[in-house]
Amino acid sequence: MRMALILAAVMVMAGTAQAGSGAAPAETPKDPVLKELRSAENPHIKIIEEKARGLVTPLSQPQMQDLYKLREGYGLIRSVEIVQRDIGQAVKFCGEDNPDLKKAMDERYKSWNEHVDPVLKERMSVLQAAVDAQTFASPAKIRDYFKALDNAAAYAESKFDKRIVTTPDACKSLRESMDDSEKDVADIMKDLKVPDFTAKAEPVPKAQ
Repeated sequence: MRMALILAAVMVMAGTAQAGSGAAPAETPKDPVLKELRSAENPHIKIIEEKARGLVTPLSQPQMQDLYKLREGYGLIRSVEIVQRDIGQAVKFCGEDNPDLKKAMDERYKSWNEHVDPVLKERMSVLQAAVDAQTFASPAKIRDYFKALDNAAAYAESKFDKRIVTTPDACKSLRESMDDSEKDVADIMKDLKVPDFTAKAEPVPKAQ
């Protein structure tokens, strides 16, 4: 249900598919994230480009890679948060339109959320701590960059048809998808690697 929206959110928020390749986090014309945003004529794209350039210009290659990993991790977490929200809304509407399914749907979502939500919150806490611990850029500037990504993703999401199909078959399919995804989503979050800056001490570059 609403899988196209979920996949689009992942593309917009999770970064490019070049993890581990040594690519810098500054977006380029070939960056899939920007390609997706541009295809939707997203007005936030220039803001993202400007903030990315401001962040990466003074950085070394290793620092760029660390920033890229932070962006990628933040994007993945936010994507799962969007999925979590959308599933919750779909479960609510399914229960309203199918009273006979409401109890089973509510119980299934409760179990799904109990598996996913704690891991989601823990990973976001670790990532935010990493943003504070790194010394190559102002934490406020990194969060401002993340906020620009949030704004772009919200705009892209607004362009999708948000009608939720609540036929009995669609709602049962949603319930089954939670059976399949509960462990997988939690495991993906548990496996999310966040840079450890406790042993690093590279200073914030001086303003030119």
